[in-house]
Amino acid sequence: EGVYEVILDKPMGIVFEETVPNAPKGVRVAEVLEGSNAAAAATPIGVGDELVAVTGVKVVGAKHERMLVPAQELDFDTIMSAIGSNEQKWGCPDVILQLKRAPSS
Repeated sequence: EGVYEVILDKPMGIVFEETVPNAPKGVRVAEVLEGSNAAAAATPIGVGDELVAVTGVKVVGAKHERMLVPAQELDFDTIMSAIGSNEQKWGCPDVILQLKRAPSS
């Protein structure tokens, strides 16, 4: 309920912040940069939206696999590493994000 998916080229133009400071409880959107890929997304990305899952590339030896990683129980650095692992050299020029809408106030 309330979860949507966007596919963005890098740089995405999203500033993330920890949902719970200093705890592995995921991240939420703190800012969408004006004129960025995120700002131009067909589905609007809102400040406060929580990252539910993100694609990451796992490399083992000479093989690699792109997978959707649940993000709600991960720390900030692990999530940023997953986002950063989507690289052209692995055939992954974009990042797939699943986000949950922030509750309306």
